[in-house]
Amino acid sequence: MKCEECGVELTEENTYRRAMHGVEHHFCCSHCAGSYQKGKA
Repeated sequence: MKCEECGVELTEENTYRRAMHGVEHHFCCSHCAGSYQKGKA
Protein backbone atom coordinates (compact mmCIF):
# COMPACT_ATOMS: atom_id res chain seq x y z
CA MET A 1 0.00 0.00 0.00
CA LYS A 2 1.20 3.53 -0.75
CA CYS A 3 0.51 7.00 0.67
CA GLU A 4 -2.37 8.50 -1.30
CA GLU A 5 -0.62 11.89 -1.42
CA CYS A 6 3.12 11.33 -1.95
CA GLY A 7 3.27 7.64 -2.94
CA VAL A 8 5.71 6.46 -0.27
CA GLU A 9 5.41 2.76 0.61
CA LEU A 10 3.40 2.25 3.81
CA THR A 11 4.06 -0.23 6.61
CA GLU A 12 2.20 -0.95 9.84
CA GLU A 13 4.62 1.40 11.64
CA ASN A 14 4.22 4.43 9.34
CA THR A 15 0.57 4.28 8.26
CA TYR A 16 -1.59 7.29 9.16
CA ARG A 17 -5.30 6.79 8.54
CA ARG A 18 -7.92 9.52 8.20
CA ALA A 19 -11.62 9.13 7.44
CA MET A 20 -12.94 11.61 4.88
CA HIS A 21 -16.56 11.59 3.72
CA GLY A 22 -17.08 8.13 5.22
CA VAL A 23 -14.05 6.57 3.49
CA GLU A 24 -10.79 5.66 5.23
CA HIS A 25 -7.69 6.96 3.44
CA HIS A 26 -4.07 5.95 4.09
CA PHE A 27 -1.09 8.29 4.32
CA CYS A 28 2.47 8.31 5.64
CA CYS A 29 1.86 11.31 7.93
CA SER A 30 -0.66 13.93 9.00
CA HIS A 31 0.97 16.50 6.69
CA CYS A 32 0.18 14.37 3.62
CA ALA A 33 -3.35 13.77 4.91
CA GLY A 34 -3.92 17.51 5.29
CA SER A 35 -2.47 18.27 1.87
CA TYR A 36 -4.62 15.56 0.27
CA GLN A 37 -7.73 16.84 2.02
CA LYS A 38 -7.08 20.45 0.91
CA GLY A 39 -6.59 19.28 -2.67
CA LYS A 40 -9.90 17.41 -2.68
CA ALA A 41 -11.94 20.24 -1.11
